[in-house]
Amino acid sequence: MSAFPIPIPPLNEQGQLIQEIENRLSLLEIVENETERNLFRADRLRQSILKKAFSGQLVPSTHEYESEAPYELPMAAEAMPNSYSIEINRKA
Repeated sequence: MSAFPIPIPPLNEQGQLIQEIENRLSLLEIVENETERNLFRADRLRQSILKKAFSGQLVPSTHEYESEAPYELPMAAEAMPNSYSIEINRKA
């Protein structure tokens, strides 16, 4: 190993290198913490969106998609003709 000289910087330059490495590691830690926080927030946002979607809160308001000829769909019970109604006779 002694055949290959390894250059060693002067002591003051070594201190500067150590300081620069520590600064960059600190920045890396800040970025890592911010990334973790953003991932947590993104997960909470995703859960919130899914909850609202399944509870019907993401349906667009009527004024945004209102057609020129609005119509209502009849309820199933209202649409059923009277001839199909079923009477239940209870015996006391």
